[in-house]
Amino acid sequence: HIYQFHLGLFDHFYFKLSLTQLLIKMIIEFAFLSQVARLLKQFHLIKYLIIAEPLHVIYVLFVGIAGSFGSFEWKGRVG
Repeated sequence: HIYQFHLGLFDHFYFKLSLTQLLIKMIIEFAFLSQVARLLKQFHLIKYLIIAEPLHVIYVLFVGIAGSFGSFEWKGRVG
């Protein structure tokens, strides 16, 4: 997706494709999370989903890139 976003800065087709993929992601996650929030009686928190969705994409990209550098320890194993 990151390559499509970069291409989207220069090509109208890839820009629309990236926005469409983000919209599909948001719709699917809203459908799932709204049911969970209703079940847990926390539906009032669903309003933050609009803010959290783009931040989630940035977070995943950052952690994915940052995880490529350095090492980590998890459950006694070094990666």
